[in-house]
Amino acid sequence: MAQAGFTQENPEELLLAIRQLAATNEAIEENTNEYGTFYIVEGNLQGINNRDLAVITIWLQSKHDGNFRFITLKPKK
Repeated sequence: MAQAGFTQENPEELLLAIRQLAATNEAIEENTNEYGTFYIVEGNLQGINNRDLAVITIWLQSKHDGNFRFITLKPKK
């Protein structure tokens, strides 16, 4: 994430970029288990230094309350 300008000193910038990615790309349902339904969102994460990173994010829609939770982010290969 550092190559896109994200550091421990600016976590709020990474959060904004992840939210923007999720808002502008299609969520694809992956699977469902006892915790809820998992979704994949792929796209380019806009770095604060204007460098884009191709990433995959995983989200969970909780079976308990219906809320979405960010699970992880990984580079797209």
